[in-house]
Amino acid sequence: MFYNAPTIQNRNISVKNAIDFIKSVGQFFKLTQPVKSYIPGDADDNYIIALALQTNSGFVTSGDYHILSQKEILQKKFPKLKIITKAEFEKMFK
Repeated sequence: MFYNAPTIQNRNISVKNAIDFIKSVGQFFKLTQPVKSYIPGDADDNYIIALALQTNSGFVTSGDYHILSQKEILQKKFPKLKIITKAEFEKMFK
């Protein structure tokens, strides 16, 4: 699972409303290639990196330790991929 429901609920965010919002602004994408092992220590994170690479999304915003610990390696291997923190993302719009 890619979100921690108790964390969302602790912030008084309706999980149903959050999912509905994501569906309304997002796009469904089916991975066409197998998910490789990009992130040692957290297999669930491999899907996020695979999705970013296969959709040419340009960047991943994450606060996840496992993803951030592989940032330099992944960006060197995949120059079009940028991994940024929430703070870096917010800075882009200020």
